[in-house]
Amino acid sequence: MKDIMKKFFLLSICIILSFGLRAQVSNQDTTTVSYKALWKQYVNSNRAKVQSANILLDDIERKALQDSNTHQLFRVHYERTILNTQHNRNWDLGTCLQYLDSVKELTTDTAYRCLYDYFIGTLLEQMYQFGGASTASSIGLSDFSKWKEWAQSDLYRMAQQYLQNCFNVLENTAILATEDFSFLLEKTSRKYRNLRPTLFDLIVQHRIDNLPLSSQGFAPLIDRAIRKHDTTTERNIIIDYAIAKNYILHYPDN
Repeated sequence: MKDIMKKFFLLSICIILSFGLRAQVSNQDTTTVSYKALWKQYVNSNRAKVQSANILLDDIERKALQDSNTHQLFRVHYERTILNTQHNRNWDLGTCLQYLDSVKELTTDTAYRCLYDYFIGTLLEQMYQFGGASTASSIGLSDFSKWKEWAQSDLYRMAQQYLQNCFNVLENTAILATEDFSFLLEKTSRKYRNLRPTLFDLIVQHRIDNLPLSSQGFAPLIDRAIRKHDTTTERNIIIDYAIAKNYILHYPDN
């Protein structure tokens, strides 16, 4: 299961991020174009030409805003972050965090806000683990542009704040089907979708696979996941989670 969220959390392991300012405006009328066609246009584009790729994302974002389509907006924000992480040099970590925190405010949907919080919290957590902050006293802790001035302890607290915001309402993501988020997953992970059918499950699996574990912190999270699938038709999911929980309890430092 190690690769199940590799693409989804590419953001969380990138230390230097970048983003390009868009000087052009698309004239494409998206009102009669399907999202499927627009995303096909983006996926087939040369994303190394970051300005043009951002314009394509602008088209989809404009349509999603007109339609009040939270799912499509989330994908735009995800794809824009990945695009500029890989292909542009004008945006640093602070700008990235500010962007994600601001676009989260475009929705009142608790499930999607949970996903934004998890993105931000995971990125901050990775920065803490890699020693990405200073050792000085923090100033402007709420200002992401000053993240380099934060103390490690404050970076950790900020990460936990966003992650806890997510975990407090994590059950809300159980209404989001994994199948609707194929853009988050590596092709090689598709065989696991029957074991991780919702975004709730994917977040739990990401914690299991990629972050330091402790029986105290993660066994209850797995218990929550098991309770979400406590039906006779989902015994395979329960068994798989039980195996993961048993491993954590016996090998908490691995």
